[in-house]
Amino acid sequence: MSEIFLQDDIHITDLRNRRFFIPSYQRGYKWRPRDVKYLINDLLEYNGDKPYYMQPLVVAEKDGKYIVVDGQQRLTTFFLIWRQLNKYGCFENYPFGESTCFSLEYEKRQESTTYLSFIGGELSLITPDVRNFKKAEEAVDEILKNLDDDQIRHLEENFFKKATFLWYMLEDPDKGPKTFEQLNGKRIALTDVELCKVLLLSDSCSSITQRNERAAAWQNMEYRLHDNQFCSFISKDFVDSHDQSRMSYVLDIALSKMREEQNEYLDYPLYNRLKSDIRNGKNVWRSFIQTFHRMEQMFDNTLYYNLIGFLINGTSTELRDIMEDSVSPDFGKKLVKRINGWVGNEPLGNLEYNNEKTKPALLLFNILCDLTVKSTDSDKMEDKYGFIHRFRFDLMKSEKYDKEHVHATHSQQIRSAIEWQQWIRQIRKYLPADQLNEIKSEYSQIMEKVEKVSITPMQGEDEESIKKRLTEAIMKVISSSKFEDIFNEVSRIVGEGDDDEKQNSIGNMALLNLSINRDQAYAAAPFAVKRGIIHERVKQGVFVPKGTQLMFDKSFRQSPDEMYHWAKDNYVNGAMSDKDAFIDFFIETINKLKA
Repeated sequence: MSEIFLQDDIHITDLRNRRFFIPSYQRGYKWRPRDVKYLINDLLEYNGDKPYYMQPLVVAEKDGKYIVVDGQQRLTTFFLIWRQLNKYGCFENYPFGESTCFSLEYEKRQESTTYLSFIGGELSLITPDVRNFKKAEEAVDEILKNLDDDQIRHLEENFFKKATFLWYMLEDPDKGPKTFEQLNGKRIALTDVELCKVLLLSDSCSSITQRNERAAAWQNMEYRLHDNQFCSFISKDFVDSHDQSRMSYVLDIALSKMREEQNEYLDYPLYNRLKSDIRNGKNVWRSFIQTFHRMEQMFDNTLYYNLIGFLINGTSTELRDIMEDSVSPDFGKKLVKRINGWVGNEPLGNLEYNNEKTKPALLLFNILCDLTVKSTDSDKMEDKYGFIHRFRFDLMKSEKYDKEHVHATHSQQIRSAIEWQQWIRQIRKYLPADQLNEIKSEYSQIMEKVEKVSITPMQGEDEESIKKRLTEAIMKVISSSKFEDIFNEVSRIVGEGDDDEKQNSIGNMALLNLSINRDQAYAAAPFAVKRGIIHERVKQGVFVPKGTQLMFDKSFRQSPDEMYHWAKDNYVNGAMSDKDAFIDFFIETINKLKA
């Protein structure tokens, strides 16, 4: 791609007498009247001494004209406002009029060029462009006719003296179409965050020395934000990507909030919030740096990291609210209070699968399995509580952990023959030998045959065709009714029949990995199979939440009666069921934070 250089800030008055050419690859004029009104009202409200920054203009100079690569919509809107101001006689304090306004010429849309070249001329065709031009002018008129003289003068001053574009020049004008495609596909850095960076490092916001220091600091922050673990603890919307958009997490906290009704108009909400703060005299850079340093301090403190990570990833708490508390000497207490407030007085043992609180409660349980309560008379949370490890919120998200049933569910959930085969392979691999030996000989022989079914892909065959042929091959060995018979036989042996009330209890829920098998074969596997898969992952060094490990190892029981079975009812010797024993452990673990 041809290089793009930020040449300078350019005032709207610097565009006088320049000829702008709109190439055919540009779309038509699309600004709505409300967008135009928002821009004018924002100019009317601006009272700062510094420039009123607009979004960028990307141009390429050729044959005495400036080819507009990006920014046509904004440039056209300013042209229309300029023209309407002239119609209202708003130029008495400025040594120029419409005759020295810049010009817009369209490569293909002749009616657009004609309409913008003069007022009141006859057009052979009213095009969509022209209709939108007229609507924009009507929106300008609607505001101008209701302004008093002082307001008109204020608008003139902001429009002609303070309105400023970020002026980008494209090195090779022949690369305009490709650059336009890349810009509008958001594959280069003219994003909301990049515009904020340009403004913070511009002449109007920093000296040469400050620019060098700020550029280095910005780069260091970007580097730190490349750490998925750091990023996932400050944002529930974390995605596994290494790009500058992660800086938006920091900017969003450092900048003042905007009124909700303003956001719908903004293509670059962070950039507009930054401009507003600068206008209002806020030391944005200092706030930006302080915000990031507080984030780092919270990350480096294991207690804060785990508690904040839960609030961000498990509840509706916003990082902004937590950051406001972070300057308090009782910060730790406030974090614990927030969590206990979320837990509330609802009996956690009554949670069920479809309760929206179940998954975050399981997350909190897994985090607090690593919590130690220290014997101390100190009232400080930092002295009272401690964690050995940081919970891996990034891995929980990237590896798609979610609430899942511990024991087998209905056979009807396994709908395809390929899932039958996967389920059978898991049973034969992970079920204990003594339980496998209990399966009827007839069923064992069928299971062995199903497991061995395979096909050789043909050259050029697509995935769907392969699945179809494999399904047909499996169904020659086993029917749906026979699979159901085998499923019920295994369920009988492992003692995990269907009981919806007990099945959907929090005592039968765990955070389990979905990226291995999102299919129903895994979901319908008995406890012993899931236990085997989890043990295998732990041996391989793969992330498994601590609470999930403790559950499948039955570490919450002093002496487990049966390691390969999850009992929903009390054992014959009178011992409490695994379901109820786990619920007690679950509640006890979460209540540690109330100790």
